[in-house]
Amino acid sequence: MGKKAMENSTAVPESLIEILTWEDKPKCQELSSYILMILAHQSSDQRVKMANSELCLHFLKWPYWGAR
Repeated sequence: MGKKAMENSTAVPESLIEILTWEDKPKCQELSSYILMILAHQSSDQRVKMANSELCLHFLKWPYWGAR
């Protein structure tokens, strides 16, 4: 799925936000957060979707920030 397809998909960012709750899959969480950051940086539509979702709550709960 390309960037344009992701921008127009109704499942994005909800599916990527759901992945942030997978506590047993830290690499998936890391990749999901990276994709969300890229989309937020490059797409105003995605920024609006993310602002209306509970994305910030998931980022605050995510214990792996900075852990490598």
